[in-house]
Amino acid sequence: MLFTLVVIFFCFSCKKDSSPRDPEPEPQSTQKPKPTEHGNSTGSVISKTIGSDGGTIEDSTGSLKVVIPQGAVDGPVNFTIEPVENKFKAGFGTTFRIKPENTTFKKDVEISIKYNEDDLKGSPKSSLFLCYQDAEGYWRKAAGCIIDSANSTLRVNTKHFSDWTFAAEISSSGGDYFGTIKLKQGEEAKIEIYGIAKYDEGTLDELISPEPIDIKGKVISWSLYGSGNLTPQGDAATYKAPGNFTSSEIVTVIAGVKGGNPSKPDEVTYVIKKILLINDEYIEYRIGGVQHIASVPQMRYSGGGVLVTGTGFLMSYIGTRVGKYPFGPTAVSGHVNMFLTHSIENKSYQSEANCSGTMIYNIGSVFFTSNTGYIEGRFAGDFFKENLFGCPTGNLYGTGTFRVKVK
Repeated sequence: MLFTLVVIFFCFSCKKDSSPRDPEPEPQSTQKPKPTEHGNSTGSVISKTIGSDGGTIEDSTGSLKVVIPQGAVDGPVNFTIEPVENKFKAGFGTTFRIKPENTTFKKDVEISIKYNEDDLKGSPKSSLFLCYQDAEGYWRKAAGCIIDSANSTLRVNTKHFSDWTFAAEISSSGGDYFGTIKLKQGEEAKIEIYGIAKYDEGTLDELISPEPIDIKGKVISWSLYGSGNLTPQGDAATYKAPGNFTSSEIVTVIAGVKGGNPSKPDEVTYVIKKILLINDEYIEYRIGGVQHIASVPQMRYSGGGVLVTGTGFLMSYIGTRVGKYPFGPTAVSGHVNMFLTHSIENKSYQSEANCSGTMIYNIGSVFFTSNTGYIEGRFAGDFFKENLFGCPTGNLYGTGTFRVKVK
């Protein structure tokens, strides 16, 4: 079986906090990019009225924050945030619709979006940038974006509200929801490198093309860490899994791209692709950016619900439907509780916690794609750090996928 992966190479990015403003690269396209349709709503609208004194509005997960400074508006304005479908192919995470779109601001407002390691799918943090879709459906790179690596945040000052998301100069598509390729014995995955052109129309926020272009020999190296074979083919490479393995394994393929940052043409930037070698059943997860494979995956029925377990992993829930199950009390159908072990810290992280006799539940969910034959799906969310003597003292972000036979 052949899986084709596309590693998308952009032409511009945010700047680091302490770096000077980089010069703009030469335009790479004389044809205007095509617009895309605007995404449909995927969640509830958050609304807040902010006046001349200024204020802040955030989405329900804390991923997006909009800061309205004092004096930016003359009187009360109703601001809204709504999650929508991501129509930018190379975009990461959620796209947010920020309104009102046609408000005239006397001062710049600040838009910031938080990212997690798993959002990046192997892209270097230094290549991230914020972008938005204008009223006509064209995508634009927001000028002056700042990468705050210490707080895993991208931010920009703007006077423009629309649909906002973030992307990277160098990123990878393909694989599962989190960008990981899953292969069985003897299967292959072809990794190809492409570019995305910009269109210079003399505006500060340049147009971004959603269509890939030839990267023209900028891949200078391929590396394989793990079992199997990698065959480089210039700007592409083919990975083949071993013909026989007895346990799951994480394999890493790294492509070195010269000129990933157009302002530093001699700099080499690396794209990292994770490949999971799987048997019929597996549980894999990342907690705090550390990859784990839970051995001995299995399921059983307990107390009217379902338990899915593996080494360092436990998930319990009541329900048979596919779809989204938020973290919550498992006594209520349609909610899920999870327990993950961080192997390096030797600590446990949970989706719920007992805080002075009161149960509290973190923000996250499991999305089941199958409950027949196999329990299969993915999860993402914040997990409380275990504290045996009181309320939780911190969170780590965790994601993962699973496929366990119903018995």
